Amino acid sequence: MAEKHKECATKTRIIKAARELFFGEGYTKTTARKISDTVGISTGNLTFHFPTKEHLLLELVKEFCSYQLDEVIRSIKHGDCRLRTYAAEIVMQTMICEKSESLRDFCVSAFTTPMTLAEIRSWDSKKSQLLFRSYNPDWAEQDFILAENAASGLEMGALMTECDEVVTLEDKLRTTLDSLMRLYNVPEPERLAVIDEVLKTDYDGLSQQLLDRLKEHKPDMHDFETDLQEVLRRDDL
Repeated sequence: MAEKHKECATKTRIIKAARELFFGEGYTKTTARKISDTVGISTGNLTFHFPTKEHLLLELVKEFCSYQLDEVIRSIKHGDCRLRTYAAEIVMQTMICEKSESLRDFCVSAFTTPMTLAEIRSWDSKKSQLLFRSYNPDWAEQDFILAENAASGLEMGALMTECDEVVTLEDKLRTTLDSLMRLYNVPEPERLAVIDEVLKTDYDGLSQQLLDRLKEHKPDMHDFETDLQEVLRRDDL
């Protein structure tokens, strides 16, 4: 029992160190040796818990998805517009990448590493069923999966694109949001109204709040999947 507790504590310390290093220095520049040195363990002990650096990235992506689920459920239960919830989430995710190159590297790596991209697509296809099924009542699960394959490419493009005098931040956000909602057959008047509303908010401040909460978030992955399935089965949300 004591050995099991020790293993769990070590795993928690590894995840915490990886989170701080990935956010602070970037995923690409962070080595397994750097993580093990930060935790104070051998690289062999590190790979016992997480065989590769990609497995650690996957753990953090799952945390991010779990946090997003919490926010989606909270927003819907409080009667918030589903489109506004979706648009705000995309805006804040994009804004995180604007805060530093290390955060951009972390987010882009999540979309370009096969293991984590599969996780993102799986989660987002389920989330899109929750948020967009009223616009697509005849769609099967496979239709949402196919739409998400295209949506993930649009999201990655937005995360990778650095703003300048030609491509402003607002232009990038408007184009990305409009393109994503088009995929799910949201009528133009609704798309434009939600985009205007979301871009009037303090999305820079909100993205910082999101980042701060992510640094401390410790989700229960079993509850994450269970809660998601429960929400998807409900017809009143």
